[in-house]
Amino acid sequence: MTDRLASALSILSHAQAGLSPDQQRSIETFKANFGEFVCEFLSFDQENSDFELQKILTDQIRSSMKKNHETYLAYKRSFDSLAKEEEEHSKRLKEVSSKKMKLMSDWETLMNESEVMKSKYAVQKKKLAEAEEKRKIAEKRTFRSISAWSSLKEQFL
Repeated sequence: MTDRLASALSILSHAQAGLSPDQQRSIETFKANFGEFVCEFLSFDQENSDFELQKILTDQIRSSMKKNHETYLAYKRSFDSLAKEEEEHSKRLKEVSSKKMKLMSDWETLMNESEVMKSKYAVQKKKLAEAEEKRKIAEKRTFRSISAWSSLKEQFL
C-alpha cells in the first residue's frame, strides 16, 4: 500500500508543471507529511488488526462461555433428576424398611402366639387324656350299672 502511495506521489511530483500554485503547495505539503501519513496509516492498520483479533478472541470466549453455560444447564438438569431419583429411592427404601419392621413385628407376635398355643395344646392334651381316662372309667361304671340294672330287672320279671 505504501508503495502505491509513493508511486502516486512521484507521478504527482512530475505532473506539477501544469498544476495551480495551490495544487502544487498541497503536493509539497503532502510530500512533507508523507512519512507521518504512512505512519498513521500503518498505525491504523495495526490497530484495526488488533481490534479484529480482540473481536475474534471475544467471540471465541463468548462461544466458550455459552457452551459452558449450556453444559452447566445440562449438568444441573442431570443433577436435579438424580436428586429426585435419589429421593424416590430413599422414600421407597423407607417404605420397604417400614414393611420389613411391620413383618418382623407380626412375625414376633406370631411366634409368641405359637409358643402360647403350644403350651395351651400341651395342657389341653393332658386334660384330654385325663378326660378320656375319666370317660373310660365312667363308661365302665355305666356298663356295670346297666348290667346290674339288667340283672335286677330280670329278677323281677
